[in-house]
Amino acid sequence: MRKFKNFIYNNWFFVILLLPFIIICINNRFPDNDIWFLLNNGRYLVNNGIPTVDPFTIHEGLEYIMQQWGSSLLFWELYDNFGYKSLLVFIYIISFLLMFVFYIICYVVSDKKKISIIITFLTFVLITDFIVLRPQVISYLFLLLEILCLELYIKKKKYLYLMFLPLLSFLLINFHASMWHFQFVFLLPFLCNGICIEKIKCLSNYKIDNYKLIPILIAMFFMILVGFINPYGIDAITFIFKSYGIEIFNTEIVEMKAWSLSGAYAMPVLVILLLLIIGVCLKKDLKLDIRNICFICGAIILGFMHIKCFSWFVILIMYSVAYMFRNINFKINVRESIQKYLRALYNGLVISSCIFGILTIAIVIYNSYCNYEFKTGRLGISYEEITKYVLDNYNKDDVILYVDFNEGGYTEFMGLRSYIDGRAELFMKKFNGKSDIFEEYVGVRKGTIDCASFVDKYKFTHLMVYNDSVLDEYLNDSDEYIIAYNDPTFVNEDGKGMLNLYVHKDMEVLE
Repeated sequence: MRKFKNFIYNNWFFVILLLPFIIICINNRFPDNDIWFLLNNGRYLVNNGIPTVDPFTIHEGLEYIMQQWGSSLLFWELYDNFGYKSLLVFIYIISFLLMFVFYIICYVVSDKKKISIIITFLTFVLITDFIVLRPQVISYLFLLLEILCLELYIKKKKYLYLMFLPLLSFLLINFHASMWHFQFVFLLPFLCNGICIEKIKCLSNYKIDNYKLIPILIAMFFMILVGFINPYGIDAITFIFKSYGIEIFNTEIVEMKAWSLSGAYAMPVLVILLLLIIGVCLKKDLKLDIRNICFICGAIILGFMHIKCFSWFVILIMYSVAYMFRNINFKINVRESIQKYLRALYNGLVISSCIFGILTIAIVIYNSYCNYEFKTGRLGISYEEITKYVLDNYNKDDVILYVDFNEGGYTEFMGLRSYIDGRAELFMKKFNGKSDIFEEYVGVRKGTIDCASFVDKYKFTHLMVYNDSVLDEYLNDSDEYIIAYNDPTFVNEDGKGMLNLYVHKDMEVLE
């Protein structure tokens, strides 16, 4: 009991990490839309093996690299063997691992437990929106483990930690190939730190840790080598060069848009900058580490490129903040006469915080688990019912379906070959070798492509469209299509459902 009591009093501060965990639980009450094409990929892998041509859309012969095949397989095996709620449990586990690994990183560079806990708390409060059921959470873990291994090598001067880097590289190329190059980007600051530049006067105020660079370069060589151990070989490694930098993605896909201080992330950025200023002010004899300066500069550049990079902006800068707070001691001098009252208050705070925290997390996990809604749709609109209607009333092999970019993954998961889905890169000619389908999709949405010629080109039998779209206006006036189903869950002022199913008038209904 004494050991248990001491453990509680020495570690109760970890209770504050329950708050970001609770927010993550609440945010994941619905799955991310990408889960449907990921599950579809995983099921295909189990039944048919690795694909090189897309098997899910209405388009024929699209070259396809399943760059997330490891993640897809993992998600499908969890779903298939343990049910859809196992995916929620996976998010719980990965969230805990991410916070724990990041805390260890901060503790290694700062040598302060409570400072590390506070920084971990702030970091994950700021990035809770990014901890969702997607392969990115797995790549977060692998890349954080890379930083941890490098920091431990620097601190303890043991080569053993570098031996894990090739393993992480192998896992990353197979679980999330598009993030594989990031591990080398994160290596660059450590390489800079390891180069002997003490004689350069302009860098005399920076700290240069004394460690051998050759072992890191050897590890880097094997990291590159094992990258080729994947089902697609060099194509998986070069995937990012084909899929990145496409202008239409940067303007049309929300997560690929650039963010600014006038947007939703203004407050988190101000909090981070305030912490940096506090760290500089508190550290009178500040000797900034070269690798952290590189990380701060790189994180700012990376963060302002795309919204999806905001999480790394926060992680890398907060990791650098932890380094800045090393050797900073916070002491409060209290009169001896009131120390006993403060001690009693402290004891009460410890016990009440632990009890309240445990009860809160238990209730939140129970409610989230029991009320986990494994469905797709936006604005209260459910694609489940409208997809079920198509499957119940028509032969799915005869269906040529138009559906929204975000929802195509679900209809394909249910067995309907669709026009487009969330795998954006697949629908560009430089990737699929056939056609710029994504540009065509955007053109139809914006009205720059004639709807009549578009519909006639693909001979769609079914079209699921929102009633605020250009395509809906055309179909509503068309003599070739009828509204077979109108979503009843969300109705506008005219009494018309937001989601309509248009069916070609010649389509036969199943008996």
